[in-house]
Amino acid sequence: DLYYSSQESRHDAYINEALQFIEMNYSRKFTIDMLADFVGLNRSYLNSIFKEELGKTLQQYLMEFRILKACELLESETLSIGDVSRSVGYSDQLLFSKVFKRIQGVTPSEYKRNIPLKQQNDNKMHNEYD
Repeated sequence: DLYYSSQESRHDAYINEALQFIEMNYSRKFTIDMLADFVGLNRSYLNSIFKEELGKTLQQYLMEFRILKACELLESETLSIGDVSRSVGYSDQLLFSKVFKRIQGVTPSEYKRNIPLKQQNDNKMHNEYD
């Protein structure tokens, strides 16, 4: 039992390091190999413990994290979709739009257009509960 708990805590430490690396570097272009090198593990081993713990691969998590950050940035009226794309680590705006649509179900421009509606609905909900 002690072996498993120490192995689990090591796994948690590796996963936390990977998550920190993603959070600190999501705006840069990097490979999963670079992330694995940072954590100090073989890419496939890190990917397998990551998937076991979080239910998704490192690549899936990274894409979803970047798109979540993109959604936050799209709420800014001053940033173009190209600016947002580059800010979350996509130099190719077309690829960014494809990934965004796959994860969010709408294109970045559709998402941006719907923000005023979302904010109105959030305000209505908020006012109803005040």
